[in-house]
Amino acid sequence: MIDRKPRLLFPTNSSSHLVALQGQPLVLECIAEGFPTPTIKWLRPSGPMPADRVTYQNHNKTLQLLKVGEEDDGEYRCLAENSLGSARHAYYVTVEAAPYWLHKPQSHLYGPGETARLDCQVQGRPQPEVTWRINGIPMEELAKDQKYRIQRGALILSNAQPSDTMVTQCEARNRHGLLLANAYIYVVQLPAKILTADNQTYMAVQGSTAYLLCKAFGAPVPSVQWLDEDGTTVLQDERFFPYANGTLGIRDLQANDTGRYFCLAANDQNNVTIVANLKVKDATQITQGPRSAIEKKGSRVTFTCQASFDPSLQPSITWRGDGRDLQELGDSDK
Repeated sequence: MIDRKPRLLFPTNSSSHLVALQGQPLVLECIAEGFPTPTIKWLRPSGPMPADRVTYQNHNKTLQLLKVGEEDDGEYRCLAENSLGSARHAYYVTVEAAPYWLHKPQSHLYGPGETARLDCQVQGRPQPEVTWRINGIPMEELAKDQKYRIQRGALILSNAQPSDTMVTQCEARNRHGLLLANAYIYVVQLPAKILTADNQTYMAVQGSTAYLLCKAFGAPVPSVQWLDEDGTTVLQDERFFPYANGTLGIRDLQANDTGRYFCLAANDQNNVTIVANLKVKDATQITQGPRSAIEKKGSRVTFTCQASFDPSLQPSITWRGDGRDLQELGDSDK
């Protein structure tokens, strides 16, 4: 047998380019001949091989990479070596991907005059092309209507009206696959309705923050206002602040904040009102607390605790010793 340096039988050229599909396995192969029999090594110039996903088979002639990801892009080298020399091949791998969802369009309910928006966000390599259909008709075939527009893949409908109720279809496509999703735009008129129970009572102590609830629903979305008993908006006082969900917050509560508050929800269909009752209580305070004392063993010691309470509340004082509740005992007991 004549000694000879390694020679690659497959692949025969010095380099090749491959496309791997994201999520699928990648298989690379190098077959060499020579004498002594060459050893095969695999290298990745950009960094180490992902040890948890790579396997070598057939005496290192085959490299298999499981569940390819974008991070697996790049160059992979096989090196065949013996005592007389070496031969090598470079695989240049490009990872591509079929379309996949980042944000799938969802059906929504809108009121007249509102702006409807359906997002269709996809990713893939190459970047997928996104197209829309309305009631089965491609958008480019529809009459030019200023109410419709596409913005960064999203379908936007301005000044929606009940006649604009429709089914839409988002299609995303590249050379590796196709995604389809249907979503409905419902344009309806619904009278304002307050979901929070009427005549609820809220209690809080002075100096704290109270939250009065008023969750409203309707189409168009109702506006929400909070009024005092005189019918004046409460927002003139900077301590009062509204939330987007209709809740009214009142910070730094004062005794004169006690009273009735009216939540008014209105849209172009109707308006409805509920009452929220707020009772601001005096904070419980210890006005005189027990003091430390040093007494002779066997003598009696007295501790005093005086507190102020809101007049409407039933007072209660509890003593604890060494972390345990102390019960009221007779004079003969400790």
